[in-house]
Amino acid sequence: MRAEQTATLLAKQVLPNGQPEATDGIAPNDSVEEFIADIDVWQEDTLVVGHLPFMARLVSRLVTGEAERECVRYTPGSIVCLEREAPEQWVLAWMLRPELQGGGSQA
Repeated sequence: MRAEQTATLLAKQVLPNGQPEATDGIAPNDSVEEFIADIDVWQEDTLVVGHLPFMARLVSRLVTGEAERECVRYTPGSIVCLEREAPEQWVLAWMLRPELQGGGSQA
């Protein structure tokens, strides 16, 4: 529910005429491999809102090739931007954590 609320708030800012779409396969303990197979066909910038540990494993798998290799230290409310440089080659473009946004961490 919290992820849906976050996606709705962010969509108002980045998709003025669009609506967020719910998707299966991004629950906290789901495997990232199936989701990554879907990413390969995306042609547009996409915002994915979810929960830990799935999001941490997804980012790690895309950036390092290993889902369990930590490459980002998350706090609740973190935002990570990845860019695809080539098929199956992703880089961390930037990250914001709540304490850097002036909002403080809220659980």
